[in-house]
Amino acid sequence: MKNLLLMTTLFLISCSPSLESILENNKMAVETRLSQIEKVVSQVSGLPTIRADSIQKIDGPTPDFYHDVPALVSGDDKTIKSRNAVIMHEEDLLDLAVVKKDKLTLSFDKTINEAASLVRKGKMTDGKPPYKNDTVELWYFEPLKYIKYLVVIRTHNYTKPEVVGGSKFIYGRYSGEALMFDIDKNLYLGGVSFNAMNDDTVKVNVSNVESWVRSNLWEKSRAALYKKLKSQIPNVRLP
Repeated sequence: MKNLLLMTTLFLISCSPSLESILENNKMAVETRLSQIEKVVSQVSGLPTIRADSIQKIDGPTPDFYHDVPALVSGDDKTIKSRNAVIMHEEDLLDLAVVKKDKLTLSFDKTINEAASLVRKGKMTDGKPPYKNDTVELWYFEPLKYIKYLVVIRTHNYTKPEVVGGSKFIYGRYSGEALMFDIDKNLYLGGVSFNAMNDDTVKVNVSNVESWVRSNLWEKSRAALYKKLKSQIPNVRLP
């Protein structure tokens, strides 16, 4: 029985594709898509500051930031239902294989960053191997194909809230812009500006007051961003 179990285990291991083979098989398609994204990103630095909110009418699928991945539509076709739009910070697009940490992160989508890191460095952005080899295509490479719209967050000012005396804090503030692109068309669609600050009163856990105050600023900033996007794209699907 032990020998049979060992042989079965070895058989399953031998049949599982290696990470190297998965990366090699997908490298060309992934790099082609990353190149399209990099062309879009190259426009960001040259765009002027937004004076008035304006995103042109979307000539294509409705932007969907909502659907998580992986998710399969029930039915015979078993097609992947993935978001077709992502929000990313400008800092995380300077080198697609790197995620910057010192910022107010308004989006946690790292599909593009992880796909780039995998094909260019052979590992995840945190330096570790993927959770499982068979998740690489489903979680990163397949969703990458569906991303049509990219919203780039360009930060103008981020002032962290400061806790004073344990029960009081100095307001934190965030201001920035959201620039929207159609990746397939390499087209800038327009953008919105937004800003936020802490609530006057913030409920906190006394064990980590600073973290809770920062979370409040994050919630207010993200809500301000979503409100502005919704004002320009009424049928947009947001998280």
